Amino acid sequence: MSGQQLVEDLIVEIKKIQAYTQSTIEPLSIEQLMQRPDPKRWSVLECVEHMNLSSGHYISRLEKLFPQLEINAKVTADYSFKPGFLGEKFSVGILPKEDGTLSSTMKTFFFFEPKKATIKKNKSLEEFIQMNQITIEMLEKARTINLNKGRITSTLGPWLRFKTGDALRFSIGHNTRHLMQIERVVNEL
Repeated sequence: MSGQQLVEDLIVEIKKIQAYTQSTIEPLSIEQLMQRPDPKRWSVLECVEHMNLSSGHYISRLEKLFPQLEINAKVTADYSFKPGFLGEKFSVGILPKEDGTLSSTMKTFFFFEPKKATIKKNKSLEEFIQMNQITIEMLEKARTINLNKGRITSTLGPWLRFKTGDALRFSIGHNTRHLMQIERVVNEL
């Protein structure tokens, strides 16, 4: 796959997330944000806080890595991005199918449980909006970086490290997955 096309595709996806957040999530009252459709299901705010925790892991590490990549992995022309074996498997596996269903369900690790969402309230949403903006800024910089370079430790631990491009794909794919969950919750409010 073209490195430049990957960046363009990710920018389109994160801008969809940003647009949905502005048009649908931000206008909700704090009561609506915190309302669970069922005692065993997350509220909109809990979904947002979970994305902050999980995708935030990747974005904060990428933010630290990018200055180094801007120096050592600069590109002036298009290049071929070759996903890592596990990077491809995880990045594709996290995405919803065309019909909106999920190919697999995943149990959330305890450290990504959104326990503080009810305490943080709107701060969770503010952090999510800020994380999306940071992601867009990084993707703009990624136009001149070889995303095959650099490695990011996954949330599963040091035994799994994603290429920079795979970390971006997984993080944004994870948020796309949970936005569908939010959409279902919003439709039940």
